[in-house]
Amino acid sequence: MKKIKDERLIIRNLKNIRLSFIIENGALLAVLGWQLGQGQAWSRVVSYQNPLFSIFMLAAVSLTLLSLNVSVPMEDKPRASWGQLVWHGLICWVIAWLFCWGLLRVNPLAAVGLALIFTVIFSGIELVANHLRDPHDDVTHQS
Repeated sequence: MKKIKDERLIIRNLKNIRLSFIIENGALLAVLGWQLGQGQAWSRVVSYQNPLFSIFMLAAVSLTLLSLNVSVPMEDKPRASWGQLVWHGLICWVIAWLFCWGLLRVNPLAAVGLALIFTVIFSGIELVANHLRDPHDDVTHQS
């Protein structure tokens, strides 16, 4: 199998992949909507016990993570320091804990765990995005 070297063909191939991804996720959403229309409870349709919902969420999360290396270098933001990243994580944890405990009425100890899981995910994405930013615009090197 030969490797494609023509830029126009590479771009067309990427557009085809994007279109097939849109069609696939549209079909998944249509089936999930059909399940709701058939009278299934919302909590059963939008649950990780439902394989279609799990596949949809896996595709959405993977698309988000894979698009970071395309969108983050385009931003004009400098890299954040470790202190800023820790503060962002701490603020995220407090907001997530208040949401879980205050609005969802989860046991306070369980709210700590849920908020910690959310914070680890958020901080991981922020670390990857920070790593992909231009190191020449580093905050620590600016005067």
